[in-house]
Amino acid sequence: MGYGLSFSVVCCFVAWQVELWRRRLSLVKSQEDPNDDNPSNLSIMILTPQYFLLGLMEGFAEGGLESLLSDRLYSKSMKNFVEPCIEMLLGIGTFSSILFALMFHSWIKDDVNDSRLDNYFLVLASLSSVCLVIYLFYAKFNCQQLQLQVQADINH
Repeated sequence: MGYGLSFSVVCCFVAWQVELWRRRLSLVKSQEDPNDDNPSNLSIMILTPQYFLLGLMEGFAEGGLESLLSDRLYSKSMKNFVEPCIEMLLGIGTFSSILFALMFHSWIKDDVNDSRLDNYFLVLASLSSVCLVIYLFYAKFNCQQLQLQVQADINH
């Protein structure tokens, strides 16, 4: 799960950087030719690294969630609910992304050149970074508790 969160942070930062680059290019083109209706002609291939990172993030996050839930559930009947629980958590994530888009709707316009998607991606990158730090803190705390438990079992 940590790898998935790490790839999420990197993906959001890459999206932010690509959007900054696209905006600068668009501003330069519009200054050169003010009559140009579409100053941001970019190849779709510029988005390939973002989608690659997004796929890695989703794969690692799903695998991590499955591992986490499978390790925590001891009865076989409860393990049947691992997949639906993962789907529910991914659905909550999708729903929250819709809420974020609504919260920051002033940055998202009909025309991509009028939008401030760079700000939106930076907010997503910051939020992903906070989630990664929380996860790392929890994982470190959980590992320390497990080590203490193992040492206590060895001493008895």
